[in-house]
Amino acid sequence: MPALWAIDVASKKKYKCETKPTDLTVDIIDKWANDVFDGAIKPDFKSEDIPQPNDDPVTVVVGKNF
Repeated sequence: MPALWAIDVASKKKYKCETKPTDLTVDIIDKWANDVFDGAIKPDFKSEDIPQPNDDPVTVVVGKNF
């Protein structure tokens, strides 16, 4: 199924619209794009979630906390 993404070529950050494609309207796309430009939306990282107990001698690092 198609999805709506914005890619900042300079920083190589990717932003995904969480609205289902069937629910997209011009107003939703406009608001989402403005939020991306304003920095109100966080970039989307393909990463595992941050491990909960992360106090061991070896720290587990994933994309979201690196």
